Amino acid sequence: MNDQINNTTTALGLVSDSYTTTPTGTGVDCQGHESALIIQNAKTMTGTTPTLDGKIQESDDDSTWSDVSGATFTQVTDAADSLQTIEVKCSETKKYLRYVGTMTGTSPVVDLGVSIILGLSKVVP
Repeated sequence: MNDQINNTTTALGLVSDSYTTTPTGTGVDCQGHESALIIQNAKTMTGTTPTLDGKIQESDDDSTWSDVSGATFTQVTDAADSLQTIEVKCSETKKYLRYVGTMTGTSPVVDLGVSIILGLSKVVP
């Protein structure tokens, strides 16, 4: 029997809040983990033609960041709830991961939160 619950760690990718500018999460250490499941939970959006483009970035030092190839969420364009996930293999990224969102439109506001679930490579029998 695999004990998957005890082989995961949950990290806060972005505090749940109402954002009016570019939401940027803090770096999460991915080292020692096999994978990261990033969950973007966008709720109510207001403003004139608001959009949210979320992506994942990586860093060796938690200071200089670059985009993780292919790790972008589908653009959120309306007030409907949008729950999306991306899985990233930690062995194929740099040490730290973070979430970055770009908002456009006139006076955009989005209720947004991001969680990161890190999975260990070790499986408990």
